[in-house]
Amino acid sequence: MELHQELRKWITAVIKQRSYLIRSGRSLKNSYQMAENMDHLRRRLDFFPYDSDRKISLLFQQNKARILSLLPGKGSGGHDKNQVEFAHFDQITRQILLDTPQIRISGISHGRHISLGLVSASP
Repeated sequence: MELHQELRKWITAVIKQRSYLIRSGRSLKNSYQMAENMDHLRRRLDFFPYDSDRKISLLFQQNKARILSLLPGKGSGGHDKNQVEFAHFDQITRQILLDTPQIRISGISHGRHISLGLVSASP
């Protein structure tokens, strides 16, 4: 299984787990904020085709705080496993984004001048 499929599956599982905790009354976190975070991530996963490792890495890094907030607390059985997986995905996605060159478009002035440049993520 490729990273984008594995990470998408894991984020979906975290959302389902938090949803279950809220429904069963076991969630000790702010339910309104958790619902907002779950909706935000669901919308992203439903409407955008995160079909490459780079795209899913961007989603993960941009929404790291939201994902982390959905993980079960220390008293939960899945806490340790989810924390380890979160750290693993964080390290992998950060490395992918550092290794992947980015294209920057600059100097657009009313559509007349476009300058394309390849930007390296490393210094």
